[in-house]
Amino acid sequence: MKLALSLLLLGAFAVFSFTVKNRLNTKESPVTALKLSAPMPDFTLPDASGQPVKFSDVSRQNKLVLINFWATWCTPCRMEMPEFEKIYGAKKTQGFTILAISEDAEREKLDTYLKNKPVSFPVLIDKDGALAKQFGIRALPTTILVDRDGKVQQVIEGVEPYLEFSIEHYSRDRKP
Repeated sequence: MKLALSLLLLGAFAVFSFTVKNRLNTKESPVTALKLSAPMPDFTLPDASGQPVKFSDVSRQNKLVLINFWATWCTPCRMEMPEFEKIYGAKKTQGFTILAISEDAEREKLDTYLKNKPVSFPVLIDKDGALAKQFGIRALPTTILVDRDGKVQQVIEGVEPYLEFSIEHYSRDRKP
């Protein structure tokens, strides 16, 4: 019994070590780490209608920007959407916007979701997940709060119950 358990643990350790080594040795494009108080890296993605949206064009409008990486298959992501819609409705005239970045591989599922649960903020498409990989996004949902100066103020993995408080805090910081 002890021998079997020892072999099992040794095997698990070997698999873990091999996986970590391979991740460290991959030759994928470098990750652009999102650092707090540093400028948000620029990116361009198509919106749900296919039109390109450039982050710098949005942030140049002196807006507080909430960027949310999500997917329709992610239950916590779907749970956040009504709250985001409520916050957006209350704050959009006060220099605030949301960019919801869909990580759905199948566009039809996203279209069906948005048809059944429409949102009024922009939904961008990161179909192959390249932007999420570039920014080192490890979990969905991941929410990034960018202040009016274009600097990253928060990176939140998972659901954040106090997100509205953070938005209010950075909204008061400086009016547009």
